[in-house]
Amino acid sequence: MMQEDYKYGPSTGIGQFLLLMNEILPKEHHEVFLEWLSTPGKGIEFAPPGHPNFNNMDCIVHGSFPLTEVNLPESAKDYIPLPESGTGYMVEHVSTGFFFVIYRENEKFEYLDVLDFDGTCCFPENVLIALPFEIDLWEPTEPVATGNRIGGIPLNSDGSPYTGPWPHTKDNTMSFIGQYQLDDGRYIRIFFDDTDDFDYSANMPDDEGDETDPYTLAFLEGEPFPAKYAFPDNNAKAISSPDKAGKMITPSFVKHFPPIWIQGDGTPNDPDYEFLWHFGFSSRYKGNVIVDEFGDSEFYLFMNKKTGRIKVIMQC
Repeated sequence: MMQEDYKYGPSTGIGQFLLLMNEILPKEHHEVFLEWLSTPGKGIEFAPPGHPNFNNMDCIVHGSFPLTEVNLPESAKDYIPLPESGTGYMVEHVSTGFFFVIYRENEKFEYLDVLDFDGTCCFPENVLIALPFEIDLWEPTEPVATGNRIGGIPLNSDGSPYTGPWPHTKDNTMSFIGQYQLDDGRYIRIFFDDTDDFDYSANMPDDEGDETDPYTLAFLEGEPFPAKYAFPDNNAKAISSPDKAGKMITPSFVKHFPPIWIQGDGTPNDPDYEFLWHFGFSSRYKGNVIVDEFGDSEFYLFMNKKTGRIKVIMQC
């Protein structure tokens, strides 16, 4: 693989940087790095060594805090090597606003993706870690509620029900599973082909060189309906959960919750793509607001704010 083709997002970038620190660099570098982490306001570039800084891995250190403030679920303690005592360092990835905790365990640096926390970024308390299926981020809402929502029926920005073209594949009617509202009021409508016959060999590179997911579709209100999914002779419509819906709870400190990857960091290899939203299978666990057709899938919504291009990344 050519270096320029190497893909990574914020979480992978930090992980690869720490791997270099732990496995290759001599111990004197550890002390310098520890000094950096102990300096609030220090900027650190966490780009993986030898690879381009695609997603602008510039980070800033906010402060240190006792690791006892990390709220790690009991079920995760068996596979996350978090010391019972010690110091954590709160680091922010500047371009996304995602936070990470870096700490040392057995003379090696480790990190955790932060979901949310109380207090301040310099003196964090009750630090929640972004772990699949462990944290309930959802609460019930009305099926016709405006704003960001999984389930329910699709809306227009004026609050009326969406009655426009409905997406279909060659063999199936796609199901509406959620909507995301931009700052200008327009909705991104998200659909899913809940076929029982998934064939991921069907994934083909799109015009940006990334793989496309043949089972998901998101299109923006006011933009032309995607011709690939237009079948004029098929008027069928499918809504996965017309009678119940869910919305995310409001974060305590972070601007918005980060993606909780279940198969590894899938951030698009383009810094112009902004992460918007993550929902799916894990939404069912405590809030019980799941839509019916998620199966065991998670959906991650990104938008290129320069081009208006939208990506839905699905992991199972």
